[in-house]
Amino acid sequence: MNRVHYSQYNESKLIDKMLNGKRSGFIVEAGAFDGETFSNSLFFEKERDFSGILIEPLPLSYERLLEKNRKFYSINACIAQKVPTVAKFKMFKAGAFSGRSKSFKDSKNKPLDYEFIYVPCFSIQTILAAINVKTVDLFSLDVEGGELDVLKSINFDKIRINSFAKRINGHSIASEKETPINVFELNISCNHEITIENEFHASTVIEPKTNAKIENTNRS
Repeated sequence: MNRVHYSQYNESKLIDKMLNGKRSGFIVEAGAFDGETFSNSLFFEKERDFSGILIEPLPLSYERLLEKNRKFYSINACIAQKVPTVAKFKMFKAGAFSGRSKSFKDSKNKPLDYEFIYVPCFSIQTILAAINVKTVDLFSLDVEGGELDVLKSINFDKIRINSFAKRINGHSIASEKETPINVFELNISCNHEITIENEFHASTVIEPKTNAKIENTNRS
């Protein structure tokens, strides 16, 4: 039996109902993990012909995401209120959780084994401008405690976001949000890869390999 919904608690089923079965929309999934496990966007890619972008800060998760051959754009970066910057993340060696640097403890109240990694951050406006997107039908947000920082970073005068699906303290919430449309002046384009640069680093937005507009999909 083929799987239809991949989200943890069938959130995509509820979101699909909220969007009235909309087809050919656009999704931002921030905290995309490996592109499949608990994904809120995969249903819409497969069943509703959506396009979108997957944003995943952790390098190991992002490598697994690329192996899934999703049709969405993707970027190994995080979203922050103050940019340009590099965020400090705790990556737990057990692999269960990760998040921006703060205290995580196990059930016995002992510190978990982790290492620090440093991740480039951009505003969502910069990321969407790089792929020339002005309207988002669904913004799925699950970034292990960084949700408020992401929400504060959004300039609603420049981006129209019609609905949110966000996880707060382990609970998923779907809501509708109407924002005005404004012209996006920044438009970066290329045939295969888009690089967003600032004084600290550069990150690459990878176009989907199955995109018909891409002539050369061999990255070797």
